[in-house]
Amino acid sequence: ELAATCTAPKLVVQLAKPRPARRTQYLPLAVRSYYSFLNSTLSVDAIVALAKTHGLSAIALTDCGNLHGAVEFALATRQAGIKPILGAEVKVDGRQLWLYVENVTGYQNLCRLLSLRGQRHEDSASRDDNYQLTELDGLTDGLLAVSGDTRWAEHFPGRFYQALTSLEELKCGGDDHLPGVPVLPVQYAQPSDRWKF
Repeated sequence: ELAATCTAPKLVVQLAKPRPARRTQYLPLAVRSYYSFLNSTLSVDAIVALAKTHGLSAIALTDCGNLHGAVEFALATRQAGIKPILGAEVKVDGRQLWLYVENVTGYQNLCRLLSLRGQRHEDSASRDDNYQLTELDGLTDGLLAVSGDTRWAEHFPGRFYQALTSLEELKCGGDDHLPGVPVLPVQYAQPSDRWKF
């Protein structure tokens, strides 16, 4: 009797309309300027012009082992309405590591880390640009890290991305446990400019 007096609620399932696929914009994360001595032909102004030409909303500057163009880059990109991403490319234990500034603490830590190299050169006649992993201790806060060496992820908890540096890696993806980002170096504006450096 009870079943006869109760009516089951009507279950209405409304399927959401499929959204059009969102195209993710590629942002160059490994752009070198002529401040990466003998590694690029690009001036800061040329980098900003390329970003504007390609309609980029943001672009990174990651010179090799220095931040010499950081202020000029930040001013030029902001004036052009483009978000600047500051960083540097370093070698740790012989492997590439791109470090990106997340906040003021990150900028300070990156400056300190890059200064270690200069201090080392003053103390020694050798020009070893390679950092030891222990030199990063205490200097990773505020920095995002990208590298093909996933062992370093523990030094950047929640702020480490696997570098995808070839077309094959881009197709297959990287480690299933870590997010991956494409890191394809930009060192010149046109293929014909390659001979210049």
